[in-house]
Amino acid sequence: MSQRPPPVTINPFKRVLAAILLSLALIQIGLFFIGLLVPVRRFVLWGLTREQRLEVIWQPGLVLETMAKRFPLDARIYMVDPDGFLHRQAQYYFLPRKISTSMGKNGWTQDLYDQWDQRPTVDWLIQHDFTYVFRLTRTNGAGAWVVSPGMHTPPGTLKDQ
Repeated sequence: MSQRPPPVTINPFKRVLAAILLSLALIQIGLFFIGLLVPVRRFVLWGLTREQRLEVIWQPGLVLETMAKRFPLDARIYMVDPDGFLHRQAQYYFLPRKISTSMGKNGWTQDLYDQWDQRPTVDWLIQHDFTYVFRLTRTNGAGAWVVSPGMHTPPGTLKDQ
């Protein structure tokens, strides 16, 4: 007759350590497949134009870029009722056009966006060489008007250049 080996007892600390290591290995494998999505997505978008890629990947970027093309490259734009996220995105997509939301030179934090109340007069805009006033909000859409002496185009209109 063969004798049975004595039962092996595993230290509880070693069980917990093995469970943690196994979990980390599974997370690493999962991250590998998530990381694999980036080159696959790039391959799928191969051959598309920049606008088509923006439409698939980042639709707000396409909208902002389309709006920016309606302004001349040397435009100086004052943004009223700014939203922090949209202001930062507009600064990127509107380059080399200058966008400002402040009558001073302060840096912007989310608290300052929430408390924004800097509505300039037309004279102040002309004095500081702003050519357009622009409103871009998530709920009401966008509107822009031209700033020029003696003429004020109503909000919501932007003359095609």
